Amino acid sequence: MDAETILKKSENQTGRGIFLSIFKKVTIVAIATTISTTAYAQEVDRTISVGAQAGVNFSKLSGWLTNLIETNGEIDVNMKPGFQLGVYLEQPMRNPNFAWQYEAMFSQLGTKMEDNYTAWGGRQVREVGTINMNCLFLRLHIQYNYAFTHDLALQLHTGIHGAYVLWANTKYERFENGQKVSGESEAFFGDTSGRGADFGIGLGAALLIQDRFRVGVGYDLGVVFHNLSFSLTYMFGR
Repeated sequence: MDAETILKKSENQTGRGIFLSIFKKVTIVAIATTISTTAYAQEVDRTISVGAQAGVNFSKLSGWLTNLIETNGEIDVNMKPGFQLGVYLEQPMRNPNFAWQYEAMFSQLGTKMEDNYTAWGGRQVREVGTINMNCLFLRLHIQYNYAFTHDLALQLHTGIHGAYVLWANTKYERFENGQKVSGESEAFFGDTSGRGADFGIGLGAALLIQDRFRVGVGYDLGVVFHNLSFSLTYMFGR
């Protein structure tokens, strides 16, 4: 990872171009898919339970996209922590064991990258970069419910998600022989008015306690990011 990778300004700007291109192409697909599927779901049942949801994310760049980044050594891509906060909706189907699950959240996604190599003159170089994406994150899942008791139920769910990037930034640091020699932070989209999106599929599981508290875990497999999330939801009026 050097000055010509996605974490530095250069004439090449390979990584940034890849990101922007992917984001812009998938935005329309993600929005159209979410709207059309939601419209269909609303024809099934109009009784909706509402909850407030908060949690943490551990996200990183998808593997195939990582392979497109030019580096001097072997790049390490690590998960970046973030948080999520938003609204959870649950809409029963005609079969009482199944429901539609909607989530609309502010969600922090991103990745951490590190490249280590030996430069000219035997200098040991370590370059560290972080990509931060602050997104509007939407999930539409089909949910299966299994009640253990009146106060405890297991919920399994799978479906699609879309993430629209509200703002983003990158951070870059370069170390030589253990000493920091350069670093910068900049808005990822620069002066362009375009934003981007990610979309994909996911699955998860949750425990519903006393029909009020929901403790969940999920994994989203997106085109750009993979995301492991843990959430706590409080349901109103159930």
